[in-house]
Amino acid sequence: RGVSECIYLMLKYARREGIALDWRRKWGQDLFIFVILWVLVNILRIWLSGTAVAVVHCSLTFHDLYHTAAYAYLTALLMAIILLMTFLCRGLSLMLDRFCCKAMQVNDLSTTV
Repeated sequence: RGVSECIYLMLKYARREGIALDWRRKWGQDLFIFVILWVLVNILRIWLSGTAVAVVHCSLTFHDLYHTAAYAYLTALLMAIILLMTFLCRGLSLMLDRFCCKAMQVNDLSTTV
């Protein structure tokens, strides 16, 4: 519940300040990179673990399939957690940047805060 409230407040502020579209675009780029990285890591895992050779020789066991699926699931879960942190940090950095730009335009730091 705490994270969802935090994201709600951040999105509300981002919409008000006009940075929501930029945040969404940059998060989309991060998501694309993470998906490509996840696919490449899993392909490398399948190749190096011998699962690809077992499929070619029709000797794939349930044990091999289970370990490959478990690895793919756990790496996806880890990537999702990292992507959430990247999403939050990206938003916070955009908001801080917007605040600093506004503070520099005002020229009176006592009214900025």
